[in-house]
Formats: sequence, structure tokens, C-alpha cells
Amino acid sequence: MQHECIPQAIMGMDVLCQAKSGMGKTAVFVLAVLQQLEPQEGQVSALVLCHTRELAYQVHSVVVIRAQKNLCACMHSSHHTNNTDRCRI
Repeated sequence: MQHECIPQAIMGMDVLCQAKSGMGKTAVFVLAVLQQLEPQEGQVSALVLCHTRELAYQVHSVVVIRAQKNLCACMHSSHHTNNTDRCRI
């Protein structure tokens, strides 16, 4: 999954991924977003909307794990939680 989709996603091409749970779809999405970011101080660089709290938490976790270089604010929120972490992208 990741080997096939990441290069296309990073180049900005539309990618349609369908696979079983645990095959890396979220990682493909997150890596493509992180690669294309051009962060500017005090501005939102990316906004990811998820249809479930569980998916929002999963995306947040992958961003925190994968981001390595520059300090940024990373937040996942729902009407049940509001969790802000400092992470590197």
C-alpha cells in the first residue's frame, strides 16, 4: 500500500486507496500532507476533518509519530475531547 501510493500522493496526484485495516492508508495520507506543508508562523497549514472520533485520534497519533523536523501545534478535538500536543513537522 505505502510503497505504491506515497510517491504519487507526495507529487500531489489524486490517490484512491482501498485496503484492509492496518495496511497503512492513514500513513500514506499523513505523509503526503506533511510533505506538502509550507508552515508559516501563526497560520494553520493543514486542517484534517474526520468523520469519527476514532479516525481523528488515529490521524493525530500518526502525525505526532511521523513529524520529525519543525515544532508545530497538533490538535484533535471532538465534543468529548480537546487534546493539543506539540509535535514536529
